Formats: sequence, structure tokens, C-alpha cells
Amino acid sequence: MGTLYLRPFFPAESSHRYNASTFGRVDPLLGGDAATARLAEAARVRAMRLLADLTTNHCGDTHEWFQAESNHDASRDLLGDGYQGTMNYAAFTRPLWQWLIPPQQRPYAHGKYPALPNLPGTMVAAAMRELSGVTPWQGTLHAMNLIGSHDTHRVAFGMLCAYPGVPMIYAGDEIGLATLGPEFARIPMPWAHPQRWDQRRLAHTRALFGARAASVALQRGGLRWVNIADDALTFLREAPGERVLVHAARANHAPVRLPAAVVGAELVGLAGAADLRADADGWVSLPADGPAFGMWRLA
Repeated sequence: MGTLYLRPFFPAESSHRYNASTFGRVDPLLGGDAATARLAEAARVRAMRLLADLTTNHCGDTHEWFQAESNHDASRDLLGDGYQGTMNYAAFTRPLWQWLIPPQQRPYAHGKYPALPNLPGTMVAAAMRELSGVTPWQGTLHAMNLIGSHDTHRVAFGMLCAYPGVPMIYAGDEIGLATLGPEFARIPMPWAHPQRWDQRRLAHTRALFGARAASVALQRGGLRWVNIADDALTFLREAPGERVLVHAARANHAPVRLPAAVVGAELVGLAGAADLRADADGWVSLPADGPAFGMWRLA
């Protein structure tokens, strides 16, 4: 872990603090500016960084900006010297949800949110490509990808690890921590009770993001779609000197076969995936079971 992403810490009239009354100081109830400075110093000596959630489109009705509150398409703000990146709900989180979650009437019992249809991979990949296409590539690489947060469901860590952008893990997802209430709020982290941790999930998370940390292609490489099917998505992450093949499946599917002329004859598995080798006819067959996820470094 290299970064701590802090939820809003400004003075506000709610626990989630998205209705800030000012963005000029840290709420004294949380220790104020001095406590934040101490936290920043403690992170610095551990070679870590802090990322603050500056929610300027979520001010409260006690803020002087309230009358100007709005939501808008951020793609224009990513051009030139504007934003470096934004929360990537539209081009990552929501399409991925709609591919992975089973058909359902409503995602939340209280019915505040509309129903999410379950979509085939062809439609999901098309949406991801179209929405990413209006954003500069550097904006895509710096977009913050989530599969779990205080207002999202938990889905596939593999895609979070491998897709372009900055992966964000909602604290506790890595150990399978439960959620509570109609909006799936996170229960407190059980630091003193490791017996409640899903150790297998934790080990898998460490393997995935350890592989990402050691891969230039997964961190900063380009994206090239290789195969798109209803139940399986396959793409390449490519950088000078390294190529990584990524295959995600939501269910059992027809085998995906790729020519060795494109992916090479020897594929080295990452994060626990078994190595693959081309057959005598010069084709590489990817695993056809699902749900499953795999990454391979190409020779």
C-alpha cells in the first residue's frame, strides 16, 4: 500500500461529511489541521502518501457555494491543465457492475436507486471504450477506479488491478469485511480480530497488487482489446519492454484461442495463474471456466 485515501474531513453536519460547510480547514472533531499535519508526517516517514477527498460538488446547504451546486460531465475538465483524474464511475465501475452482478430488481432495498440491468460483455466493453474515448489517455491512467466504496458493490479485484487507472480498495474489501444497512456501509475494521479476516482473499489481493506494483505495463501501459464476448473480456496492457495479457470471465464460456503470432508461445502466469503454452498448431487456449480471472506476462 502506497497511499491512504481519506474521506472528506471538512466541517459538516453529517458523519459522511459530503455536505461541508467550508473547505478551508479540517473539522476540529477529527483533530483539526494539526492532527492532519501529524498524520501527513507519519505517512511521509513510511514512504506513503495521503490523498484527500476534495468534494467541491458536494457542499452542504450551510456553505456559501450551495446555490451554485451542480454535477457535470468532467471530460472537458481533463483537457489541458485541468483535472489530472476523476472518480471513474462511468467508464469503469458501473459498466463492470452491470456485467458481473446477477439480474436484480434493485441494488438497494430502500428503492432510492434505479434497477441495474445485467449486460453482456459486448455492451459493457463498448460503453467502457466510448466513455474512455472522450478522455485524454493521461486522464484515464489517473482516473480513480473503484469496485467497492461507501456507495458501490464489491465485484472483481482482478479488473481493478489490471484496468488502466488508479486502483482504489475500500478498506476491508481485502479481507471480506461485511457491510451493514441499506447503503452497504462498512463496519469498523477488526484490527484486533484477525480470525475474522478472509485470509485466502487477503493473500489473493496481495498477489494481484504485488504483480501490478512490479509491472510497468499494468501501471502505465496502453490498452488493446483482444477478445470481447458476452461472458469473457480479454485485453492487453502494453508498455515498452513488457506486455501483459488479461482475461476476465463472469461464467463458463466458449474457449478463447489466440494466435501465438500475437501473444507468443510462452505465457508466464502472474498472481497465481498457471503458465500457458501454445499448442502444435500455434494457438494459445485461455481457461474457459468462470467466474475467473488471470494475467500472463508475454515473452
